[in-house]
Amino acid sequence: MKIINYESKYKDTLAEMFEDFHNIMVSCDPSGMVKPFSKKEHVFKYVDKMINDSKKMNGFIFLAIVKNEPVGFVQGVIFDHKKDDMHKLVSKPGSQGWIGELYVESLFRKQGIGKYLFDKAKEYFFHRTF
Repeated sequence: MKIINYESKYKDTLAEMFEDFHNIMVSCDPSGMVKPFSKKEHVFKYVDKMINDSKKMNGFIFLAIVKNEPVGFVQGVIFDHKKDDMHKLVSKPGSQGWIGELYVESLFRKQGIGKYLFDKAKEYFFHRTF
């Protein structure tokens, strides 16, 4: 298993994994606030936004690769709070990392892949936030 930066050739697989991740979130939401996607194109629209947010907000998408195929991902961004007056009321000015999604395909769970993805995100944030 290896962790790599997102590559566009894996977009379809990323969308499939994200759709499964989202369906899990729908099934876990007793309030019904999280809605299932009504069209496949909506999955790709969300994934495009996730990719663009990662680029715009000094973030990342890392993929876990097993036998040349993605089996999991983590996406995160960095929020810059240096000029946020409300944030200054409760903490020192700076930036903070935020993980938006973390997913591992069911056949590959309980093998430490999620931990590897989380650790990679933590390392990324450690070197870029203050």
